[in-house]
Amino acid sequence: MPSLAELWGRDRSSVYGNLFVLEGQGYLAKRYDKTYRLQGRPASYGLSAKGLRYLRDNTQLNQTVLRNMYKNKTISQDHIDHCLMTITVFSALQQQAKPAFDIYSRYEITELEFCPRPLPDLYLRRENPQAGRLSDYLLDIFGPQLPLWVMKKRIRAYQQACDESDLEHYPSVLLVAPNARAEKQLLRVTENLLDDFEIYTTTIERLLSPGGKGSSVWRAPFDEVVDLL
Repeated sequence: MPSLAELWGRDRSSVYGNLFVLEGQGYLAKRYDKTYRLQGRPASYGLSAKGLRYLRDNTQLNQTVLRNMYKNKTISQDHIDHCLMTITVFSALQQQAKPAFDIYSRYEITELEFCPRPLPDLYLRRENPQAGRLSDYLLDIFGPQLPLWVMKKRIRAYQQACDESDLEHYPSVLLVAPNARAEKQLLRVTENLLDDFEIYTTTIERLLSPGGKGSSVWRAPFDEVVDLL
């Protein structure tokens, strides 16, 4: 709920009121138990079967995406935490990049064939392309427990997607590391890649810090700080 309040730019009480109503009407399912309070963890909400049926019958949303959401009630806490972090990163990028960029979640880019699978967490597209400025970015967020070999595998997936794409210029890749140590590992991995597309890294702390918003928070290989957005 705090993440939604920040994303929508509204106070928490009004967001909670909306969620309470939608939950009462059966469109949302709430996940919360007494351990959440002990851990300082907010409640999480997901679309219920009724909510998904409403979207299926009344919107043009991708039907495959909606069918996949029927698994909401069985997803792990790690997956929920990743979704909440994605919302937080989305909100930070909105403040940095708007109105220059449109930002799309993975649920909105299912039909983009040039994206690796699993899909990136976010896709940023510049509204008005500018000469000398990168126009498209694919973004992945790495969790704190993710081993280095998984990060390497993800980078290889981007390389394969680029090789199989017919795009003249493949989107640049943004990697959000959980901490400075993981970012250094990523930078070492990307230093020796072929120059088919650009890769930039940052950390959660740098991206979300008050001083980071609106400033240069991304790094290229060899520790070069760049202003992308």
